[in-house]
Amino acid sequence: MTLTNRQGMFLLALLTVFLMAGMDVASHFATTALDASPPLYASFSLFISAAVLLIIAGPGNLGVATLRDVYTWLYGILQVVYGISEVYMFSLLTATEGNFLQTIITPIALITGFAIFGRRPSKMDYLMNAIILLAIAYMAAHVSGPTKFLALLSVVVSALLYVFRGVVAEIHPTSNKSEGVRDQCRVTGFVLLVTSLLFMGSYALAGYCLGIIMPNHSLMALPSLDAFTHTPALIAAAISGIFIVAPAKYLYFYTSRHINSDNYTIIAAITPLFAFIIELPLAQFHLIDISAFEGQDMVAGLIIIAAAVVMAIYRSKEDKNHAG
Repeated sequence: MTLTNRQGMFLLALLTVFLMAGMDVASHFATTALDASPPLYASFSLFISAAVLLIIAGPGNLGVATLRDVYTWLYGILQVVYGISEVYMFSLLTATEGNFLQTIITPIALITGFAIFGRRPSKMDYLMNAIILLAIAYMAAHVSGPTKFLALLSVVVSALLYVFRGVVAEIHPTSNKSEGVRDQCRVTGFVLLVTSLLFMGSYALAGYCLGIIMPNHSLMALPSLDAFTHTPALIAAAISGIFIVAPAKYLYFYTSRHINSDNYTIIAAITPLFAFIIELPLAQFHLIDISAFEGQDMVAGLIIIAAAVVMAIYRSKEDKNHAG
């Protein structure tokens, strides 16, 4: 890949991260302001995005192959568990707060990159990740409220699943065979279709069984059947699926073919900054509440972003030197 192509992939990765931040803000708004069921919101938005991508793709190659690919189903299973943990996390934390804490994905990704692909971290990687971990620890200590343990647990679980999902996206054989926009849309659409059906089916069954055992349950992690008729939440999920999730997921799979998963994860550490930029005007109109996110947390968050940017620039220079 030439330097120009690498720069283009970097810009596309930044756009992907911006859209992912938009997904997080939309999840926080839907679960807090619209009282949406986290798993239902996540699964329905994925289903709509799959439909959009498949309509754009039309008939063609790699559709059946994608459905038969074991990595499609592995991605779907990881996404189901990741989706509920992430949306649950954003029901307990602001999108900015949750995203800053979730930058723990960066050191996790470097570990998995070495363990799975043999990519050795540099001394700069070690130094910057030590700074990131210290900043995360500071922010975690300032999370307050009775749900602190659940919030932090959901951060760790979602971070682990995020990294492993990224590994699967990077090595997905059918996605790596796709050629052109329509092929990539078709592959991504079928992956998301499988994911959304797994998501909705498993949680509808769980909600039905729990409704029999505990008719008055109030567990956010499992929806009651009433959640499937909550019109405002369904409309919000549809809008998010069309305008945010579909392009975000297309670009996610596309860039994963050209930027390895640990490099992408470093770029993804900028997500909290984008989330804050999106959340700030919404908070001014009292559509969401970000009062739990304090000034000292922003300082710690900016340190995290600065460390991630330093790593990204250093790695970019290293790639250029190796290419030269």
